[in-house]
Amino acid sequence: MEYESSVGGGIRLTVLDENHTYIEQFYLGEPAFSVLVEDGDEKILFDAGYSDVVIRNAETMGIDLNKLDQIALSHGHHDHACGLKYMLDDCEIAGLPLTACEGAFDHREIPEKDLSAPFDRKKAAELFDLRLTDRPVRLSEHIIFLGPVPRNNDFENGEPLGTVTHEDGISEPDRVLDDSSLVIETADGLFILTGCAHSGICNTIEYAKQVTGEDRIAGVLGGFHLFRTGHRIDETIRYFKENHVKELYPCHCANFKCRAAINEVHPVHEVGVGMKLELTAKGRSFGAYDKASLTD
Repeated sequence: MEYESSVGGGIRLTVLDENHTYIEQFYLGEPAFSVLVEDGDEKILFDAGYSDVVIRNAETMGIDLNKLDQIALSHGHHDHACGLKYMLDDCEIAGLPLTACEGAFDHREIPEKDLSAPFDRKKAAELFDLRLTDRPVRLSEHIIFLGPVPRNNDFENGEPLGTVTHEDGISEPDRVLDDSSLVIETADGLFILTGCAHSGICNTIEYAKQVTGEDRIAGVLGGFHLFRTGHRIDETIRYFKENHVKELYPCHCANFKCRAAINEVHPVHEVGVGMKLELTAKGRSFGAYDKASLTD
């Protein structure tokens, strides 16, 4: 496969599902998200899209989803998790490790619409090697699943999105507390993959820095959960500038007005299904890394 960047390294990203497609690249798009992450020989599917689009695009791209090693979910919304039910029918993914935050398989809804993952926690545990976590977890030599992201700044405390009903039957406004991201340790700093960044894109970057001890941000790709211009977008742009975030790839749940506002100050990349990036891995080895803990 040809990748957008040819710099050495062994960490490869391929966008399998996204809202947008590229001109003259005949893949399928939908309002959803999924990225294949390859860290050396380790193949991690980050989110699974909404329908069978991930399967169909992967087939067109010549990617064998039967060779996945593990799955990670950014959160339990249907546009990131429902593709799993199609993959279970067509791909050999049953029994794979599946990492997500506690609460990812709770029932969630907005009026007249179910936003839940395709199965509850009990069923997910039957289908996968389910690994629910409330803290960061290392998935591979250079990739960390952040776990729940603390929400510390004063401009990213968004409104709840519908309601969530937990396993104990208690319902409450859904602040999507199971939101998480992947952090890739590269030679140029941290490259962060978000699903929707319900926790706030700046909160997510700050937590990634805290967890890894690395302040350099090589790039961010994924949903930024930005829909309106105003104070929040202004503060977000200020944060990007002050923290010298190098490359920005806002997509999925960052609308045109917000991407355009960011682009006026910091150029953003166009993202579409089929986008391929290769990142240079950080020059260190963890040996036999521990997939259950950040304590190597």
